[in-house]
Amino acid sequence: EHEEQIGHYYRHLYRIIKFIQDEHFSNNFIENEKEKKKYRGILRAQLSSMELLMLFYNVVYSEKGEKFKDILKGTNFFDDHLIESNFLWVNDKEELAALK
Repeated sequence: EHEEQIGHYYRHLYRIIKFIQDEHFSNNFIENEKEKKKYRGILRAQLSSMELLMLFYNVVYSEKGEKFKDILKGTNFFDDHLIESNFLWVNDKEELAALK
């Protein structure tokens, strides 16, 4: 409904995360994953709790967020940074667990 106002925001975040996920920082798998986690953490630190929650809902419940959801799966991007008392729906905890 508000894509004209905030759509660019999600597209920008998607491109940054996609770049991090696609980049090869090291030939060593473990070191490569550590670097990716570090850069995802730097990006996440730029987002407020409410921005993280909005991103979570975009990724989990929006058709346009499906590709974003795919690249976030298994990264534990939201870690423990979402405030569960702000969740809107009962199944949000399950959706969050499915992303880890």
